[in-house]
Amino acid sequence: MKKNILYLLVFTLAFVSCGDSLHFKVNGDVKDGEGQIVYLEEVGIDKISLLDSFKIKGNNRFSFKVQRPVYSDFYRVRIKDRYVIFSVDSTETVTIKANEPEFINYTIKGSENIRKISELRHSARELEKIIDEYNA
Repeated sequence: MKKNILYLLVFTLAFVSCGDSLHFKVNGDVKDGEGQIVYLEEVGIDKISLLDSFKIKGNNRFSFKVQRPVYSDFYRVRIKDRYVIFSVDSTETVTIKANEPEFINYTIKGSENIRKISELRHSARELEKIIDEYNA
């Protein structure tokens, strides 16, 4: 009897601690995004594949739940032709907050890789502004 209780306890602990180990989540909030369609896409080496889409309602929020990749992979959330790119390598939750549907000003959180990619994109945008000012 004690052995059965021990097995049950170990199984319950393992089940609770694992959570949802098969999926990652992408949540977001887009100011003035009501009515916009948000697309979640996988960015492959030779193609971009549509995984899911979501029409933003009055609360300006969207949410996706996707099977986690076997290896690290790149994804993007897109509205029209503007997007936010990020990588996923586990069951993390990615959170995007944008001040407008054009994704010009946004924050993204979820992992160290996501933070680094976000910093790189913001730096590239600042460099483009400097070059445009210099050429004007």
